[in-house]
Amino acid sequence: MFYVFDDEVKSIDVDEIGKNMLTLGFITVGELERLAAVFSLPKNIIELCRKKSDSSFLTKFINDDFSFIRINIICNKTESNNELAIIISKNMMIIVNICDDFSFNQKCFLNVLSNTACESATLEKLICSFLETIAKQCSAQFDVQEEIAMLEKEVIDKNVCKNFAELLIEKKRELLRLRAFYEQLIDATEIYIENENELLDEKSYKLFRLFRDKAVRYKENTDILRESVTHLWDAYQTSIDARQNEIMKLFTVVTSVFLPMTVIVGWYGMNFKYMPELSSRFGYPYVIFLNVAVVFSLIYIFKRKRWI
Repeated sequence: MFYVFDDEVKSIDVDEIGKNMLTLGFITVGELERLAAVFSLPKNIIELCRKKSDSSFLTKFINDDFSFIRINIICNKTESNNELAIIISKNMMIIVNICDDFSFNQKCFLNVLSNTACESATLEKLICSFLETIAKQCSAQFDVQEEIAMLEKEVIDKNVCKNFAELLIEKKRELLRLRAFYEQLIDATEIYIENENELLDEKSYKLFRLFRDKAVRYKENTDILRESVTHLWDAYQTSIDARQNEIMKLFTVVTSVFLPMTVIVGWYGMNFKYMPELSSRFGYPYVIFLNVAVVFSLIYIFKRKRWI
């Protein structure tokens, strides 16, 4: 589907598009192949839309008439990603919907279409508006700040769940993917600022610089969140070490308390003929009293020194 910005935004057929009309299009890869001859698209662009791309890097193609970029969009917390391509020519912006399982790409396109005023619409504003829309939507989908705060509270309260380590690893992976997405947006903006084929108006560079600064801030915020997850992991490991130390301390105290009893029992377990306590009437109660006295004395000493 193609829309032209005139006195109002209106749908237009491909054969009605004029060179001086500001046009915004949203098509699939199949539609792009059928319209390649109409727009005189180079084969490189078609091939770049067909092939599988590396989700970590921006794919680009630039000649005298077209600027092409392919972006992998991180629009949800699953491993599945949305992909789209942006083709820029004179007075025309075409968004190629390569993969859109959650209708994310189409929603962003419709958002730009409905929020752009016809009287002030330019090709540069459409590009910046679309990039900013997908950046904002992805940032909203990945609002993990509250989740990290809840995990921090669990560590402080010593009430972590069984899969706490898995959750931290998952959050770190999500933030890494989101960071890679923002890097693609920054790279895309740099391409438009360079404007090698001079399809864009130099006066609009300020728009792209403003968006680039926003994308950099998004990326920096993501880095801060990744550092928070790293610190949270350190705190979690510290809490585990502290808990293990408490257990070892308990075992040490128990061993220390009952070790004298072992010595006493071993002492009076020796089979010597002349041991006064063996023939004494009060020998057995004496040994019991001695053991109890030693245990309680050690417990008192440990508590006074705050070892237990």
